[in-house]
Amino acid sequence: MPTAQKKKTDVEDQLRALVRLQHIDNRIDQIQKLRGDLPEEIRDLEDEKAGLETRLENYEEEMQEQKVAKRQAELDIKEAEGLIEKYEEQQLEVRNNREFDALTKEIESQEERIAEARGTYDGAIRQKVEAVWNRPAGTPEGLSCVVEVRLGPGGVVLAAQVVRSSGNAAFDRSAETAVRRADPLPMPDDPVLAAPYREGVELVFAPDE
Repeated sequence: MPTAQKKKTDVEDQLRALVRLQHIDNRIDQIQKLRGDLPEEIRDLEDEKAGLETRLENYEEEMQEQKVAKRQAELDIKEAEGLIEKYEEQQLEVRNNREFDALTKEIESQEERIAEARGTYDGAIRQKVEAVWNRPAGTPEGLSCVVEVRLGPGGVVLAAQVVRSSGNAAFDRSAETAVRRADPLPMPDDPVLAAPYREGVELVFAPDE
């Protein structure tokens, strides 16, 4: 016949077993919930990873395209400058106004070609600056300012100063800060072509236009 002490022990064992079973059940529920969330979280991470890889590939392709475009721009500028020099020499030898005017048009055409080629570098500079520019919160719409930028060897930013204010100090400071954060900036390797950038170029900040 069981004793009272043994019955007490059996009850305690049963209670401990029930508590353990409840703990295991709770743990199983937690694991099931966790397993249920994990596939979705993994898919989200995989999607984010794929998106970042695509952005990186696009960025690398864009950088390569810019490199090719800048090289072509240098070649175009050199060729155009050579033609301008040639046409100016020919103007000294023309015998009538019609020939002179024709050469003048050719010179103007090459000057436009140079301006367009320089625009390749200006666009690359603008793109890099805009990528790091944070417009101050709460600034009114329609603001614009002009920042003069002087570059040193390798595109190092030597100076960045607002030369035409937006009238909003925070907006102006953000533009100057963006230029410095984008350092170094794209710049022609040829010293002659780089001269205007050493002297100073103007960047227009007008996000609402």
